[in-house]
Amino acid sequence: MWHVGMAGSYANIQDETSRHRARPEGHLAPRLVDTGNFSADSYYLGGLETAFMHGPFSVQA
Repeated sequence: MWHVGMAGSYANIQDETSRHRARPEGHLAPRLVDTGNFSADSYYLGGLETAFMHGPFSVQA
């Protein structure tokens, strides 16, 4: 099996302050990305994903 996915979103910010941060899915590790607060009127987010499985072997990104 091979899976490919794509996601996107747009936000119009009311208070003109934005912050983006992320950590691994297990939520056991510290955050890998933290932009801190910054001024913005709006923003777009986009993401790609893929996963492959063949028998007991699997990989995802």
